[in-house]
Order: sequence, then C-alpha cells, then structure tokens
Amino acid sequence: MILSNLDRKNRGFTLLEMMVVVLILGVLAALAVPSFISMNKRAKLNSGLTDLSTLLQEVQRTAIRKGNACTITLPASGTTNPNINSPCLLAGNLKLDAFKIRNNLTSINFNYRGDTSTSTANKGTIILSLPDGNNEYKCLVISPGIGLVRTGNYDATDATGTDPAKCTSPQ
Repeated sequence: MILSNLDRKNRGFTLLEMMVVVLILGVLAALAVPSFISMNKRAKLNSGLTDLSTLLQEVQRTAIRKGNACTITLPASGTTNPNINSPCLLAGNLKLDAFKIRNNLTSINFNYRGDTSTSTANKGTIILSLPDGNNEYKCLVISPGIGLVRTGNYDATDATGTDPAKCTSPQ
C-alpha cells in the first residue's frame, strides 16, 4: 500500500505547474525579443558602415599603390539598396542591400598620394540607415584634402540632413 502511494506522487508535473513554467517563459521571451531585434538591427547597420569604410580605404590604397587617381561614384542621396562603384575596387562594386544612403557627395576622388578632393568644398558626409525607419543612423565623414575618414552615430533628430557636425563618435 505504501509503495503504490509513492508511484502516484512521482508520475510527473501537474497541469498547473506546466502552465506556470510556460507563463514565465513567455514573459521572459516578451522582454528579450525586442532587445534582440534592436541589437540585430544595430549590428547590421554597423556592418554596412564597416563595409563602406573598408571600401574607401581600399580605393585610397589602390590609388597610392598604382600612383594614379581613383574615383568612387556614389548614388543619389536617398537611394535604397545603393550600389557604390569604382574601377579601382579589386573585389568589384559594393552593393549595400537593405540600406538607405544619404550623402552630400556625388563622387570621391583619391589622388596618387591618397589625398581627397570631394565634390564639395566642405567635409563629405555619408549617412546609412535601415529603410524600415528605426531612426538609427550611422555616418562616415571624409575630410577634404587629407582623406581622413571618421565614423560615428548621426543625430537621429535630423532625418534629412548631412551635416558633418552631427556625426558624433560612438559612446
């Protein structure tokens, strides 16, 4: 008789216990999923900015190595899925799928010393965002003359501009 009571008590979990566990897992998932999605979008944006910065450095090094000028042609500002072209790219053109680009440049020219002459007299600014409107922007600023490139976060309140002063270093 004592043995049969033990068998009944050790059969498994009750329905109530299972429902409590499922409820706790649901609450944890509801808290974690938005953060994970945001982190994933931020990582994608950082990856696109890194690709763009690497492309600029590659063209600059190619101009120095060949001793010839190299030009990068940028798409029109506001373009989604931009294609960035240069005959000096070793791996071919860069297509930034699922990105939106804003810029105040039409092209970037690197001379044989790696110096730049951008199509504007001021600093050239390129801003990347995701087209889903998440209000997070990454920027790349090119200094005219010496060809220095810096990257950072662009002020989210300026959804249409390309002011290099609003490109701040990541915290």
